[in-house]
Parts: sequence; C-alpha cells; structure tokens
Amino acid sequence: MNAAALLRAVAVLALTLTAGCAHVPDTTLRQDPPAVAFTALQRPFDGARLAVDPQTQAARWQRANSADWLDPITEQPQARWLNGFVDLDDVPTYLATSRKQRALPVLVAYAIPNRGCSNYREGLPYGDYDRATPRPDSYAAWIGELVNRLGPTHAVVVLEPDALPADCFDDERAATLKGAVDDLTSAGHHVYIDAGHSSWRPSGEIAQRLLRSGVDRAEGVSLNVSNRYPTWSVADFGEELSELIGGRDYIIDSSRNGSTVTGTDPASLSNDWCNRPDQALGVQELGTPDATRWPHLAAQLWIKLPGESDGNAAVFPQQDCHGETALPGVFSAKQARELILNDPLQPAKVRSKVRAASLSG
Repeated sequence: MNAAALLRAVAVLALTLTAGCAHVPDTTLRQDPPAVAFTALQRPFDGARLAVDPQTQAARWQRANSADWLDPITEQPQARWLNGFVDLDDVPTYLATSRKQRALPVLVAYAIPNRGCSNYREGLPYGDYDRATPRPDSYAAWIGELVNRLGPTHAVVVLEPDALPADCFDDERAATLKGAVDDLTSAGHHVYIDAGHSSWRPSGEIAQRLLRSGVDRAEGVSLNVSNRYPTWSVADFGEELSELIGGRDYIIDSSRNGSTVTGTDPASLSNDWCNRPDQALGVQELGTPDATRWPHLAAQLWIKLPGESDGNAAVFPQQDCHGETALPGVFSAKQARELILNDPLQPAKVRSKVRAASLSG
C-alpha cells in the first residue's frame, strides 16, 4: 500500500471509529416524504474532477512570498465565492481555468438581500453596510447576470450559505431563493441550497424551509459551510434531512473539519467559532466513504477557503478570535499554518517544512 492509500485508509477508519457518537435524530416537525414532484438527480460529481483555482488569496500570497509550504492548501480544489456584481467580472476567467483542467467549477452565491439579518447594516468588512437597501428583484438581476456569465458551462452552485436557517428567513426570502433555484437549474446548473449544520435547527424545520425554497428542483443541500463539525456528525444529519426532502443529495464543507480533537458539543463549536485553534484541513472526496450509512453524501469539498480569517478583535470585540489580526475573509498565513500542522493526514515531512517556514515567505 502506497503512502496516499495508507492515509486514505486511516481517514476512513477514523470516520468509522467516531461514528459511535452519532447525531441524535430530530423527533420534532417530522413528516412523511413530501408529495411533490422532484426533478431527477443529475449527480454532477460522479466521475468529475474539481478545479484548482490559481487566484485564491492563498495562491496569490504564496506567489508573492515564494511560500511553497502552502502547497497542501493551494494545490487543492476550492470553491469560488461570488459576493456581488463585482465578483461576476472574474467568472469567465475562472471558467476558462476549469475548462483547461477539464474540471467541474464550484461556485458559491453569497449576495442575498439582508444577508446578515441585520436590516442591511452588515458593517465592515462585509461590503454592503453603506449601499442602498438591496431588493429581491435586484438579487434576481444578479442571478440572471451570473447565468449569463456562466454561459454554456454547467457549474455546481452552493446557494447562499446561512440564508435558509437564519432567524430572518420568511416568505420573501423563500421566494427569493426559489427564484434563484429556478433560474439556475433552468440553465442547467446543479444547485445545492445551503441548510446550515447539524446543531442549528431541527431537520424537520429545515426541511419545511427547503420545500418552500425550491429544493424539489435543486440537486440537494450543502452543510457545514464555514463550520468545523466532523463529517460523520454532519452526514448523519444529512441523511436524516434527505429522508424529508425526497432523497436529495447533500455535500459537506470539509475545509476545516479535519481535527481529531474537535468535539461536536454545540455550545463549544458555536461559542468558539472565531479562528479556533484546533481546526485542521479535512478530507476532500467525491462520493461517500460509506455508501451503506451515508448513501446521499455526494461529496466532501473545500467550500470555505482554508486560511481565510473568521475575524479579529476589532470587528468582534466581545469574541475571542485567538490573537488573529486579519479581518473576516482575509487570508491569514497564521491560520493556514495551523490548518496544515493540525491535519493528521499530512506527512511528517510536510509538517516539518511548514514549521520551519517563515510566515512572511
């Protein structure tokens, strides 16, 4: 067995061993599989390869600082986030890179009105604190322009992290999401509506919101985006949720969930979310590591870009951000270093190289 195969076997074994602490199924708001007409699943990840984006913040920092120790992050596929109209300008270049690699592009649409449920006063550095109040029709125009920029290329679109489980979800937001699902799927794209994580809201409540938001036409849901819950815990929740939404598939953000010491205690993970020190790179895999237990797990992906800060004391003065100085969404060499060093699947020689490297290059 070569080194790569051995590391993969260890990862599968770790999932199996931790599976004894399974997610506790939701017993509230449960319902029979809904009597709606679901579109056939396309399963875009079957036989696919994912694009390695040379324009992530980490990749640009690596080139500027000749920091080859960042290879465990920069040489891996990661999603491309789109936060507004300005980000659409780079979509054609990203698609050209994907085509050159014969890879499936993965995009994150993250521009829904009232994104942070704060009456359009998101505050720095989220970028929309001083703009005119966005309307659902302006969001529809943004989705329409995204469809135009994608052209004939079919992409995976992770739709609006946190928007559906958020406190400000209402009929208007459901209709806005449904409109986006309709427009994207009509153009041939594979939509995964974000559904939060296993410790946010009960699966029955999330399922009802998903049904109002067009999940019948979507490929499925995304889970754990920008969070650190272990794959096995999230996958148990994903299967429970899938039963309530017609057997839709789900994908899991594994970009920072690879630590073997991170627990699943909701209080711990929800209260210590700002650059917590025990985060680690997680396993990327198309398909499921256990088709019997998690038959609807379509992929583990790096959706949140590894190395980007969650925030600092200037933005979140009442939150312990563990000494990080970078603003939310800004690349931090400190964060990247911790993610690599804490990854139990990284070879010893890689960790030694990272320890010896200067954070300035």
